[in-house]
Amino acid sequence: MNKQAKLWLGNHGKTWTDHNASAIDIKERAKTFKDLVGGLPVKSILEVGCNKGYNLTAFSTFGDYNLVGVDIVDYAIRNTDCSAELIVADAFKLPFKDNSFDLVLACGFFDAYPYKGIPELAKEVSRVTKKYILVIDYAIYNFNKRIDVLVSSEGVPLFWMREYEGIFQHCVSRGGRNPNLAGFNEPVITWWLFEKREDNI
Repeated sequence: MNKQAKLWLGNHGKTWTDHNASAIDIKERAKTFKDLVGGLPVKSILEVGCNKGYNLTAFSTFGDYNLVGVDIVDYAIRNTDCSAELIVADAFKLPFKDNSFDLVLACGFFDAYPYKGIPELAKEVSRVTKKYILVIDYAIYNFNKRIDVLVSSEGVPLFWMREYEGIFQHCVSRGGRNPNLAGFNEPVITWWLFEKREDNI
């Protein structure tokens, strides 16, 4: 088990889960998700790093989707009232067949892993999506000041900042930094919508 997995399986994972209960505005996030993917031919959605399923609940407010979420934090899965199917699972070994979902959502997910784990995670996410990958995370720049990593008060790395366009090289993409995504109160957010090329489906 890597250091980040140990961190999230410990008290930090519980603390973050409890924080999300008051920090996420489902109605506002639904506006963003509808704007970004509402017009796409999507019927099934998997969220990696779903926590208690708040984002999936937001999707359920405007579409008839088959919604599934996975998270490594058992505490989050056990303490949810989300109607989606939530599963405790390791994102490095997702328990799904190839091309199982029309869209995979990674919201506040990739930034929780150091650089060396990203290619493997990206490959696994790409494996289970049939068509689209939506990534929403912190931007690498905050008011034009470059930030590479955020650390806890104890000096433990928590979030890594990066650009995402080059992560899924077998996909076409659109997106970018947007400080005004509804439902996200961080000062600068980056989002990317990736689409698998036909020869990779």
